[in-house]
Parts: sequence; structure tokens; C-alpha cells
Amino acid sequence: VNENDFNDAYKIDVFEELAGEKKYVTIESSADSLLVLVDYQKLGDKLYGLNPKKNTLNPLNGTQMVNFGNGHTFKVNPHNSDYMLIGNSTKVRYYDLRTMKTKRIGNNYHVDVEFVMFHPTDTNAIYLATHGGVWKSEDSGVSWISKTNGLGIAEVMGVSTDPTNPNRIAIGCFHDGSSFYDLDENGNPQWKIINGGDGLRPMINPLNPYIVYSSNQYTGGGLSVSYDSLKSSKNLHSYNGLKTSGWELAYAIHPEQENTL
Repeated sequence: VNENDFNDAYKIDVFEELAGEKKYVTIESSADSLLVLVDYQKLGDKLYGLNPKKNTLNPLNGTQMVNFGNGHTFKVNPHNSDYMLIGNSTKVRYYDLRTMKTKRIGNNYHVDVEFVMFHPTDTNAIYLATHGGVWKSEDSGVSWISKTNGLGIAEVMGVSTDPTNPNRIAIGCFHDGSSFYDLDENGNPQWKIINGGDGLRPMINPLNPYIVYSSNQYTGGGLSVSYDSLKSSKNLHSYNGLKTSGWELAYAIHPEQENTL
């Protein structure tokens, strides 16, 4: 669209070539062209280079997996337009647009990135917003620092309490695994991480509160049981040769057989 006359619209015919059911189309400016990220509903996501003057659309990368962010994980570095960040699966990649090769980037940040941002004046600073909070890099992505301290970000998917002791609580947290709350030997409250991944539904056995069940969706996840208040635990899915439970896990104690789920 011409800035001086919004009635003078420039039709980019090449967008008609982007066949398939699209979820989101995100556009970023680079040095001499526009970059178009197409997040397809079912097809593999693709990155294109658009030359508005020549009305041409060239594929740059057809192996993207934009699983999160709805287009907000795609940014060109405002300080150096030869580089960009783009979401890929649960993380992000830092590309050199001249070669379309990945530039070195650290991975010590929480997965499932929803938003990326370059600092407007600090050329070395990058921010990520993930399902585990906010992360900052002060060295152009080589390493990352958590800036989440003080942010209440836990999403509790399930909770169970000891019917005989309200100080004993088990929770399952979205992206933050399962945790157990109890008093230590000195009577001080403490949280203990049970397992990682996406914590689902926990359960403290009402007939024997030293038996604690926890569950998570993750590689090697599923249902775990501890018979000693989580000093040790056994993964029942792995023990019985079952696959990870995904997000559909439900379980209960047999009404007449306390050792049967």
C-alpha cells in the first residue's frame, strides 16, 4: 500500500501460490526483501523471501516446525538484518540469512518458546518468553539467564493432599513437572521435585499416605509410584512396558484392593 494514498493498493499475486490451509502468515523486513513465514495447519511450515519490486516469492527454508508463538517467534535482528530468530519445534534457531545456516546459539533456556524480542538499543541482548518464564541473553544468544524470579508462572494441573497431615501436598505442574511439599527433619517447609516434563495428576494414597503417585507427559513419562514418601520411585509405565501417557491420563485406586490401580 502506498503510504501517501491508501487507495493505491499493490497486489502481490505470488501469495496465491501459497497453497494449503494456513494458520498464520508473518512478515519481517530484511535488508533488501521481505521475509514471509507461513505457518500451515497441516503442511510443513515454510520461509519465503519476497521481492516486492519483481513480484517474486522464493522459498528459503521448507523445514520449519512452528509449534508455538503464532508468528511471534519470528524476528529479524534490527541491528544486523543478516540474522534472524525463528521458532523451530520447541525452541528457536538463529539463522544467517546470507547462507541460511544456523548461527551458534545456546540451549540453556526453557522449551516451548512463544515470543522473541531483540533489545532496541543493546545489540547483544535478546529476550525469550517461554512456558517456563522469561529468559535473557547478553551475548547474542550464546548463553541464557532466567529472569523469572518473582513471577508466579506455575499452572497446576492436579493436586492431592494427605488426609492425615495438611503439610503434605503433591502437585502436577504444566511444564514444571510434579512436586511434593512436606516438612523437613527440622520442621521447615520444603518443595521437592518428583519428576520433570509436564506434570499431570498426582495422588497421595488415602489409605497409606507414604505411597505417593505422580504422573507426567514426557519422554519416558507416565505414572510413577513411591512407597517411601518420594525418597525413591518407580515408573509404572516403563515397568509394565507401556508407552508414555500423553495428556489423557486418569487413574484411581481399586475400591477393594488398595495395591491395584
